[in-house]
Amino acid sequence: MHEGKADAIQVGVRGLVGALYLQDLAHKVRRGMTGVIRDGRHAGGRAYGYRPIAGKPGEMEIVPEEAAVIRPNGCPWFWQPCGGNGRG
Repeated sequence: MHEGKADAIQVGVRGLVGALYLQDLAHKVRRGMTGVIRDGRHAGGRAYGYRPIAGKPGEMEIVPEEAAVIRPNGCPWFWQPCGGNGRG
């Protein structure tokens, strides 16, 4: 709504209300994402090597072709080196 000419007080109040709204919105989004993660579901966007499972929101399945790129030796853990046979 536009009420004509805005004075300095109106500009300040609207800026404050906007800032409070954004803080509240950020808090609600973080709270929602925390609940999704707590339930063991995926809370992010598209992850290479995974695809969403139809009919199960937030659940992902491994795409074998893409997983082969991520784990070229067949090593299941990215944070530790695999043994000589490539199977850990």
